[in-house]
This record gives sequence, C-alpha cells and structure tokens, in this order.
Amino acid sequence: KEIRKMCQVALGELLTGVKRYTGTVSYSAMINILALHSQSNDQLIQFTALSWMKEFLYLAGRSLLPYTSSMLAAILPCVAYTDEKQQQIHDVALAANQLLLNLINADDDKVVESDLVDDATAAARSSAAAATTAASDQDEGKRDSTTQAPAEDPQQTPTAAQPEFPPESSTCYLRLRPIVDILSYQLLHKSIETRSAGLRWLLHLHLKTPKKIFLLGTQLFPMLLKTLSDSSDKVVLLALEMLAELSSSHAEQELEELRRSFNIDAAPSDGKSNDISSQPSSPRSVAESSPAASTGPSSAAMDLRRQPAAAGAEAVDMGSGGGGGMPISSAMQMSTDTISQLAKMVLPTLQRCGSDNRLTIFFTRLICSLLSLFSTDRHLLDKRGGFIIRQLCLLLSPKDVYCAMAAILTQEEDLHFASLMVQYLNSILLTSSELFGLRTELKKTPTKESCIMFSTLFRSWSHNAVATLSLCLLAQAYQPASHLVRTCGDLDVTVNFLTEIDRLVQMIESPIFTHVRLHLLEPHRCRHLVTALYGILLLLPQTGAFQKLHQRLQCIPSGVVLAHTDSNQADIGATQLLAIVDFDELQKRFSELQERHTQANRPAYRRLSN
Repeated sequence: KEIRKMCQVALGELLTGVKRYTGTVSYSAMINILALHSQSNDQLIQFTALSWMKEFLYLAGRSLLPYTSSMLAAILPCVAYTDEKQQQIHDVALAANQLLLNLINADDDKVVESDLVDDATAAARSSAAAATTAASDQDEGKRDSTTQAPAEDPQQTPTAAQPEFPPESSTCYLRLRPIVDILSYQLLHKSIETRSAGLRWLLHLHLKTPKKIFLLGTQLFPMLLKTLSDSSDKVVLLALEMLAELSSSHAEQELEELRRSFNIDAAPSDGKSNDISSQPSSPRSVAESSPAASTGPSSAAMDLRRQPAAAGAEAVDMGSGGGGGMPISSAMQMSTDTISQLAKMVLPTLQRCGSDNRLTIFFTRLICSLLSLFSTDRHLLDKRGGFIIRQLCLLLSPKDVYCAMAAILTQEEDLHFASLMVQYLNSILLTSSELFGLRTELKKTPTKESCIMFSTLFRSWSHNAVATLSLCLLAQAYQPASHLVRTCGDLDVTVNFLTEIDRLVQMIESPIFTHVRLHLLEPHRCRHLVTALYGILLLLPQTGAFQKLHQRLQCIPSGVVLAHTDSNQADIGATQLLAIVDFDELQKRFSELQERHTQANRPAYRRLSN
C-alpha cells in the first residue's frame, strides 16, 4: 500500500509538471500508453490513466485527433460502470468523452482526393479479399470440418492502441474509418450506456462531418440495422436516428460534385451480400471484412433524382399482375445494383406523391432491410414493429415511409407476409398520433399528388381486404368502399377476416372516423357510405361489434336512406378523387390479389383437412 501511495503521489507531481510545461511535452508519445493502462483490471491504474487522458485532451486539444480511435476504445467501456466503487472511473470517462467530442468541428469534414479514391477502390479490394477468404475457409473446412474458432467475447475491449495514424504532416487530419471500426465494435457491448454512447458519437460525427461519414455509410448500415433488434428502446431510437440521417443526408450531392471535379468515378458496387448476420465480432475482422463497397450512390440513382417527375405521370404500377415480384426476405442479400434498381422505382414514386425531401439510396436500402427484418423475425415485428415505424415516420416523413413501403410490398411474393405487413401499417396509420398529418392529407380535398399517394397505398393495401376498406373510408372514397363490401361476399370469410371487421367497427366509433359519422347527418347525399356500413353490418355475426354498428345505423331514418338522391345536390365524399383516380383499375388489382390469396390459402386448408 505504501508503494502504491508513493507512486500515486509521484504521478500527481509529474502531471503537475506536465501542466506547467505544456510546450515541451510530447502528448502523442504517451497517449497510447494511457489507452493501454486504462483497460487495466486495477481500478486505481484505470482511474489514473483516464484522469491523465482527460488532462491531455484539455491541454493538447486537436493535436490528439489522430488518436481518437485509441482513446474511444479506452473511454467508452468505462461509461458502462454503475457500481459505487467505480463511480469515479465512470465520471472521469464521461468528462473525457465530452472533451473528445468537443474537439471535432466542421473543419474536419474536408474531403481530399485520396478519400474519394479510397472510396472508389475499396469495393474491388473488399470483393477480392472476401473471395480469397471464402476460398480459404472452404478449403480449411474440408480439411477439418469439426474445428471451430473460439468465439470472441463482445465484452472484451478491443486493442486499438496501435492504429494506423496519418503522417506527422497531417497531425490534425481526422480519419473516420478507424473511429467507425471502434464504434461499430462498441455496439456489441453488453452495456446499454456504452452502446448509446457509441451511437451518439456516430450522430455527432454525422453532424460535424456529414460527407466523411456518408462515405462510410455502407460500412455502418448493416451494424445499425442489427442494432434495431436491441433490447433497449433508447438504443433502437438512436440507431433509427442515425439511419434516418444517412437516408436524407445532403452530403450525397456534394460528394458527387467533388467526384466530378476530381474526375473520379463513384464507388463500384461489389454485388455482394449486405447480410447483417455476417458482421465481424472483433476490431480486426471489422477492419478486414467491413463492406466498403459503394459508399456513395450510383450516378444512375443521382441522375434519377435530379429528373423532375413527368407532368402527367400517374402512380407507378409496381406489380399489379400476378408475377414479377421478389420476396422481401431476400432484401438483405441484395447487391448494391439491385438496391439502385429499386431506388429507380421507389424514388420517382415519392416525387409524384409530393415528397419534398431529397432522399439518398440509403433510404431505399433502409426500407427494404426493415421489411426483410420483419419478414424473417416476426417476434421483432410483433414487439417492436409499431415503435420502429412510428419513430421512423417522425424522423423522416410519414408520406415517404408509407409510400416507399407500399411500393416495395407490391413486389412481395410472400402473400401472407404482405397481408400481415399491410395490416400492421394500416393499424398504425389509423391510430398513431405520429401519422396525424398523413391521415389529414388523405381526408382533405384531394390534389393530384394525394391522389397518386392514395393509388400507391391502395395497390399495396389490396393484400388485405379490411385494410383496403378502411383506407377508402378514411379517404372518403365511399363509392369504392361500397363496391369493396360487395366484393367481400365472394371472399373466404375466415375467423381472421371477421376479427379484422370487428376491429374496423371499433375504429369507426373512434375519433379517427368522426368525419365519416358526421356525414351520416345527410344520408341522402352519402348513400354509398350508408350502403358500405350496412354491408359491413351484414358481414358481421351478431356480436358486440354488430350491436354497436346496428345502433349507429338506427339513428338514420330508413325512409331517408331509401330515398333517391337529389340530382341538384352533390354527393358527400371525395368526388374529385373519383374523377382523378382510375378506380376500375384499382378494383381489378384488388380482385386479382384477393384471388391469389385465396388460391395460396387453399393448399393449407387441404393439409389441415388431411
């Protein structure tokens, strides 16, 4: 103990001398030693090392920027300490972390030609390395199929004390790749506080250096998607915020202009999988196998977004027939070229729907990957699906999120998942306060853009009959709603169908459909609405929902309902919507999809009967 006290006193005197003679101290020569000792199991050594690191950050400032990754590897795991005995370490780690955050500013976002060259060639190097590694692993597996590499502990702090620093001439130049490697690794930490701190670092880097972080978007994207399955709502929300920033970043256009000025082609696509389950579990594997391909968008996608929508263009028909789709479950295995092709389909649709946001190719990848996660992990859809979609609508735009999901779901071959997903999306649309603006746009006097948005949603909602009916009621399209109710008589009336009808009746009695109930004050002008509601009543068995709707309709005198409409009075409802939208085509699409669902369900019925 005496020796420890003497050492502590000596180190304190030495630190005092360092503060006094700051001009003659080589901080860079000592920072790696401090980072190494800050990972010690001895709490005194760890506290002393972090305290020195905090003082060095205060004294040396931006000259320590090249060592940011090394310091982060030492600081972030200490943020997780919650024990009273480790409270001092926790506090000094938070202080050092804040000092390090404050060192980064907008001047660090200067992209040089070498950054763009590295971005353009990383795909080829990554593809060749991946092919070599795969072949080597295959040969190794043939020689010894029973040997397995020991799994690395995600809790173990990465050894980042030997990063590849830039030359002394660029002392303050900030290289983000080693920092992102460390932050990606810290997302695997078992502590919520450490994972949250890592995501806040990414958001801060995007705020201060948007162009540089966008260049590493392809490397970050899979790890952020994997984080959406985190047990903490706080971590999921931070990951969604970062994904939303990448999806709507203005840095894409600036990088494209820089590439043209340097005469550098955009990063070629590697055509490889972006599967989140194949992520590295150690800093070395992060550095060696991170997908670096196509960190910038393809020029084709950029040209597409610069082209204005055609003056008379209608909503894109993405899969109105019976084939040509793709399973969303394969979205995570899509190459960058495939994502670009989807972007060419989705982004113009959003423009025609009146989207004012400049979205990047990462937006299309985000929507595809989310649907893929929900398709393969139904537990995630049930537990977190509503939360993820609502927060994404807050961070981006409800119109963009819903129209993009609707456009992609029209291509889905898994009919059961498409119907289930539409059911979830429709429930969120009708009940969530985050989508109030989208509901209002659907209810108000239709414009050309809102009509195209309605058509886009209708094509996808046609996977679920009750969801389509509720969409028509919300948009005051009462005549198509009346026609859909009659069509429901030809469908397989299953228990699930009756359950959804029951829920629709409950929704009609909610504040969301107040405008529909008020239209019943003039039943002679909304005969299609009355017919639709009576049709719903006749579809229901005599349950509580039947009694509720029956009591509501009893408020309308039967004589008024049966009376002919006055030709001088216009019908209540979205008459302009009927004039703009081709409902014959939409109803044909609805009938074709419902027939496909019926045929897909028949083999299941046969198996159950057998």
